[in-house]
Amino acid sequence: MATERFSGSTYSISVPDGWVQIPPYLVTRRMTEISKDQNLLFPFAFQLESNKTWFGYPYVVIETGDYPAEKEPTEDQIIEIAKKAGGSGSTPQVDMANHRFVVITRQNVQGTGPMTRQINGHFGRTQTVFVDAYAREGDFETYVAQFNQINNSFQWDRREEYQARVASTSDQLLGRIVAGVVLGIIVGVLRSVIKKRKTT
Repeated sequence: MATERFSGSTYSISVPDGWVQIPPYLVTRRMTEISKDQNLLFPFAFQLESNKTWFGYPYVVIETGDYPAEKEPTEDQIIEIAKKAGGSGSTPQVDMANHRFVVITRQNVQGTGPMTRQINGHFGRTQTVFVDAYAREGDFETYVAQFNQINNSFQWDRREEYQARVASTSDQLLGRIVAGVVLGIIVGVLRSVIKKRKTT
């Protein structure tokens, strides 16, 4: 399957054939309405090319957040973040060899119905990158292989991998990262900036 690769500030990621990038100005507009936290950035969002509206399910949003003082969380903190990301009753899968996790959450979205979110957290030397995938609950199994393909294509740039240095104060660090996870939930629910797609 053909893929297209995109480069962020410290990483790169690919999407398979049939997926397109949501215009950056729409992503920026949507995120600005949701959050004023300048520490959180949303450089990319992707969806199926066949969707008739932007941010129509299924879609994937990339979220990044820099660490305070550029110091990584400890491995114990990564486990704690993964648990908080999924909420009570969730069972995150933590890959400590690659310092990343995946957890599945479900919730009912007004006007849409049940929605499934796959949270993929990647911890690097200076920042965390979340690859958040969203689908209607009944469609999740149809798209999970593509979600995994996108997530597994994630790659840190040279020297950006997790270095296991001494972490910063846990309250500040965990607060910032968990805030990003919670914001991702809002991103999946808020539908106020859906735009009709235009053919170019």
